[in-house]
Amino acid sequence: MMYHNKYYIAHKKCLAALIWLLLLIIFLLIFLNIAFNYKYCKYEKTVGYIKKINDGYYLSTYVEDLSIYKYSLLIENRELSFTIDSISDNYYIIDGKKYYEVVLSTELDRSLLIENNIIDIVFKKEETTLFKEFKKGMDKWLN
Repeated sequence: MMYHNKYYIAHKKCLAALIWLLLLIIFLLIFLNIAFNYKYCKYEKTVGYIKKINDGYYLSTYVEDLSIYKYSLLIENRELSFTIDSISDNYYIIDGKKYYEVVLSTELDRSLLIENNIIDIVFKKEETTLFKEFKKGMDKWLN
Protein backbone atom coordinates (compact mmCIF):
# COMPACT_ATOMS: atom_id res chain seq x y z
CA MET A 1 0.00 0.00 0.00
CA MET A 2 2.79 2.38 0.86
CA TYR A 3 4.53 1.72 -2.45
CA HIS A 4 1.45 2.75 -4.41
CA ASN A 5 1.15 6.04 -2.53
CA LYS A 6 4.73 7.03 -3.40
CA TYR A 7 4.14 6.15 -7.02
CA TYR A 8 0.92 8.17 -7.08
CA ILE A 9 2.61 11.26 -5.56
CA ALA A 10 5.57 11.03 -7.96
CA HIS A 11 3.21 10.57 -10.89
CA LYS A 12 1.16 13.60 -9.80
CA LYS A 13 4.29 15.79 -9.62
CA CYS A 14 5.39 14.62 -13.06
CA LEU A 15 1.97 15.41 -14.49
CA ALA A 16 2.01 18.93 -12.96
CA ALA A 17 5.49 19.57 -14.41
CA LEU A 18 4.32 18.35 -17.80
CA ILE A 19 1.30 20.68 -17.72
CA TRP A 20 3.51 23.64 -16.80
CA LEU A 21 5.91 22.76 -19.60
CA LEU A 22 3.06 22.56 -22.14
CA LEU A 23 1.69 25.92 -20.97
CA LEU A 24 5.15 27.46 -21.29
CA ILE A 25 5.52 26.12 -24.84
CA ILE A 26 2.06 27.42 -25.81
CA PHE A 27 2.79 30.91 -24.45
CA LEU A 28 6.19 30.92 -26.15
CA LEU A 29 4.58 30.04 -29.50
CA ILE A 30 1.96 32.78 -29.06
CA PHE A 31 4.67 35.33 -28.19
CA LEU A 32 6.80 34.35 -31.20
CA ASN A 33 3.75 34.58 -33.47
CA ILE A 34 3.05 38.10 -32.22
CA ALA A 35 6.73 39.11 -32.40
CA PHE A 36 7.04 38.07 -36.04
CA ASN A 37 3.60 39.08 -37.37
CA TYR A 38 2.29 42.10 -35.42
CA LYS A 39 3.21 45.29 -37.28
CA TYR A 40 3.11 48.76 -35.79
CA CYS A 41 4.42 52.24 -36.62
CA LYS A 42 7.04 54.02 -34.56
CA TYR A 43 6.70 57.73 -33.89
CA GLU A 44 9.28 60.41 -33.20
CA LYS A 45 7.98 63.45 -31.33
CA THR A 46 9.75 66.77 -31.51
CA VAL A 47 9.07 70.49 -31.31
CA GLY A 48 9.28 72.88 -34.23
CA TYR A 49 8.72 76.54 -34.79
CA ILE A 50 7.49 78.71 -37.63
CA LYS A 51 10.20 80.64 -39.43
CA LYS A 52 9.61 83.44 -41.93
CA ILE A 53 12.06 83.29 -44.84
CA ASN A 54 11.68 85.47 -47.98
CA ASP A 55 8.01 86.31 -47.31
CA GLY A 56 7.15 82.62 -46.85
CA TYR A 57 6.47 80.60 -43.72
CA TYR A 58 8.47 77.45 -43.08
CA LEU A 59 8.58 74.91 -40.31
CA SER A 60 11.94 74.52 -38.58
CA THR A 61 12.90 71.69 -36.24
CA TYR A 62 15.92 69.81 -34.93
CA VAL A 63 16.35 66.14 -35.82
CA GLU A 64 18.96 63.50 -35.17
CA ASP A 65 18.05 61.21 -38.06
CA LEU A 66 18.35 62.92 -41.45
CA SER A 67 16.27 60.26 -43.17
CA ILE A 68 13.04 62.06 -42.23
CA TYR A 69 12.19 62.42 -45.91
CA LYS A 70 10.89 58.82 -45.71
CA TYR A 71 8.54 59.62 -42.84
CA SER A 72 5.08 61.17 -42.66
CA LEU A 73 4.57 64.49 -40.87
CA LEU A 74 1.74 64.73 -38.33
CA ILE A 75 0.67 68.11 -36.95
CA GLU A 76 -2.43 68.27 -34.75
CA ASN A 77 -3.31 64.68 -35.79
CA ARG A 78 -3.33 65.63 -39.48
CA GLU A 79 -0.95 63.96 -41.89
CA LEU A 80 0.78 66.53 -44.09
CA SER A 81 3.12 66.19 -47.03
CA PHE A 82 6.37 68.11 -46.78
CA THR A 83 9.63 68.79 -48.55
CA ILE A 84 12.98 69.51 -46.97
CA ASP A 85 13.91 73.08 -47.84
CA SER A 86 17.32 73.12 -46.15
CA ILE A 87 19.52 71.29 -43.68
CA SER A 88 22.02 73.24 -41.61
CA ASP A 89 25.73 72.56 -42.02
CA ASN A 90 26.25 73.06 -38.30
CA TYR A 91 24.96 70.65 -35.70
CA TYR A 92 24.29 70.72 -32.00
CA ILE A 93 25.52 68.01 -29.65
CA ILE A 94 23.11 67.11 -26.85
CA ASP A 95 23.82 64.03 -24.70
CA GLY A 96 26.38 62.84 -27.23
CA LYS A 97 23.93 62.94 -30.15
CA LYS A 98 24.15 65.24 -33.18
CA TYR A 99 21.05 67.29 -33.97
CA TYR A 100 20.69 69.17 -37.25
CA GLU A 101 18.35 72.06 -37.93
CA VAL A 102 15.98 71.14 -40.75
CA VAL A 103 13.67 73.62 -42.49
CA LEU A 104 10.53 72.03 -43.93
CA SER A 105 8.10 73.40 -46.47
CA THR A 106 4.51 72.30 -45.89
CA GLU A 107 0.93 73.53 -46.08
CA LEU A 108 -0.05 74.69 -42.59
CA ASP A 109 -3.30 76.18 -41.31
CA ARG A 110 -3.47 79.96 -41.29
CA SER A 111 -3.94 79.91 -37.52
CA LEU A 112 -0.45 78.38 -37.13
CA LEU A 113 1.34 80.83 -39.43
CA ILE A 114 2.73 83.15 -36.77
CA GLU A 115 6.47 83.78 -36.74
CA ASN A 116 8.24 81.88 -33.91
CA ASN A 117 5.05 79.93 -33.15
CA ILE A 118 6.00 76.69 -31.38
CA ILE A 119 4.32 73.55 -32.76
CA ASP A 120 4.38 69.94 -31.61
CA ILE A 121 5.53 67.75 -34.50
CA VAL A 122 5.30 63.98 -34.87
CA PHE A 123 7.16 62.03 -37.55
CA LYS A 124 5.46 58.73 -38.35
CA LYS A 125 8.15 56.20 -39.23
CA GLU A 126 7.85 53.00 -41.26
CA GLU A 127 6.10 49.89 -39.98
CA THR A 128 8.15 47.48 -37.93
CA THR A 129 7.74 44.31 -35.87
CA LEU A 130 8.88 43.38 -32.38
CA PHE A 131 11.42 40.95 -33.84
CA LYS A 132 12.99 43.65 -36.06
CA GLU A 133 13.28 46.04 -33.10
CA PHE A 134 14.79 43.30 -30.93
CA LYS A 135 17.31 42.54 -33.69
CA LYS A 136 18.24 46.25 -34.01
CA GLY A 137 18.72 46.46 -30.25
CA MET A 138 20.93 43.39 -30.19
CA ASP A 139 23.03 44.75 -33.07
CA LYS A 140 23.54 48.04 -31.21
CA TRP A 141 24.35 46.24 -27.98
CA LEU A 142 26.89 43.91 -29.60
CA ASN A 143 28.65 46.67 -31.56
